[in-house]
Amino acid sequence: MASRLEINFIRLLSRCEFVASEKRGEAEWRLEKYVAALEDMLVALRKSPSKPTQEVLTEYTRKVDFLKGLLEAEKL
Repeated sequence: MASRLEINFIRLLSRCEFVASEKRGEAEWRLEKYVAALEDMLVALRKSPSKPTQEVLTEYTRKVDFLKGLLEAEKL
């Protein structure tokens, strides 16, 4: 069973992916804050005693890195 931290991480990740897939206007600043929060949560998940498997952590890391790359590409 997933910890509360992992459940919150999954919910925020899902929301970020949804926002990134839409055309953004004034809510664009939120995505940057959300992705920063995802990074913090990912670090906490890695240190958690009830952390997910290594494959799941790798998948989460890949998705967060993709969102970060997307934000960087939009800034250029």
